[in-house]
Amino acid sequence: MGQSVEVVTSELHLAADRLSGAGQRLQDGLSAVDLESGNLLGSGWHGEAAAAFDKYWDQWHNGAGQVIRALQTMSDALNVAARNYAATDENAGGALDGTMQGSGGGVAGGAGVSGSGQVPNLSQQMNLGDVVQPMSQAVGMPAQLGEQLTGGLTQAGQMAAGAAQQAVQMATAPAQQVETDAEAAGGAEP
Repeated sequence: MGQSVEVVTSELHLAADRLSGAGQRLQDGLSAVDLESGNLLGSGWHGEAAAAFDKYWDQWHNGAGQVIRALQTMSDALNVAARNYAATDENAGGALDGTMQGSGGGVAGGAGVSGSGQVPNLSQQMNLGDVVQPMSQAVGMPAQLGEQLTGGLTQAGQMAAGAAQQAVQMATAPAQQVETDAEAAGGAEP
């Protein structure tokens, strides 16, 4: 067993709380922006720029919602992982206590000496090789999930930023054209 793994469940819960808090702050901000955007679009803003803004606003809004849901999913996954680690640790401790009490308190009682005269290690005595292997594979799962979710969040954020940038460009283009036309018309007058 080359490497040991230590999981501090309180740190997992803390990280989950931070992700949940970030998701809630984003939700609050999204609600405020929703209200402002609704007021803007509902105030009688019509035309090509309004339609372009509305289209990209919907895309950005959906992307922001995906980010919020992903943060909540990551928070939930970290809480589940913390509970699972704690339960596994408690079960392993109970199994170890039961084994040690059942064998008279350990190797000192003479149990477990192999035919070669070597004392096998505790995991060999308890025949834990097959039990520990799936647990060691499961250790990397939260990290893999976190990497996948982070990649998804990054992509959603980039998509939302791109959509917002396009919306701004499309909304300002007609205004710039009107300004250019007004300047041209103003320069043509005597």
